[in-house]
Amino acid sequence: MLNRPQSVVGIPYQKLAQKIPRVLTVGEAKAVIEAAPSAKHHLLLSLAYGCGLRLAELIHLEITDLDFSRKMIKVNVKGSKERLVMLLLPGTSIESPSAIEPAGSLPF
Repeated sequence: MLNRPQSVVGIPYQKLAQKIPRVLTVGEAKAVIEAAPSAKHHLLLSLAYGCGLRLAELIHLEITDLDFSRKMIKVNVKGSKERLVMLLLPGTSIESPSAIEPAGSLPF
């Protein structure tokens, strides 16, 4: 097989070390969100950071997935699975959530 001696075939490969992602500090995250060129991008970055959404989840998010009364977002994940995440926007927190109401007009 591939002109190699049979003794080499059964030797397993060494596992490569996986890189751990670098987490942004709060100041770095604020700087990235504030550097957004438009209100639409500001909202998308705020949702991604505040709710822990992945890029694919953010792209496929629809207005019907937002539940303002329960302050939840229904996120479609891989396959046909769904998960619920808390709707956290700037100015809200888990300890003292302020009333989040849908705006009359969306910024996009």
